[in-house]
Amino acid sequence: MAIDFVTFSDNTIELPDPSNGDIDTEVQFNTPSVDGTKNAILSFQVNPAGTPNVRIEINGTTVLNRSFADPVPRLVQQENFNGSTLSDNNEMVLEVTGNGSASLSDFHVLYKTV
Repeated sequence: MAIDFVTFSDNTIELPDPSNGDIDTEVQFNTPSVDGTKNAILSFQVNPAGTPNVRIEINGTTVLNRSFADPVPRLVQQENFNGSTLSDNNEMVLEVTGNGSASLSDFHVLYKTV
């Protein structure tokens, strides 16, 4: 059983978007030959300001829904989730609500392959 990973969104995503106020955005990524019977790990950097709630959905399934308290320094968040959520081509939705904002970057997904 092999392990693979994908990295994406090295640029910082600010939510709500300072240019238009949007609270969510979509990011595409690929996980070729993913083994959907094994768990996967999402890792990313987050810098919250205020008390935001960050929700991340992959292919329609929520894999993270976390509220941050003020003050929280920049940190790396990791979330273990069911690999059956992944397919070869994926869409991740990032949403920030609550009283504050979040800067998100440096996404990695570690997964097992068939």
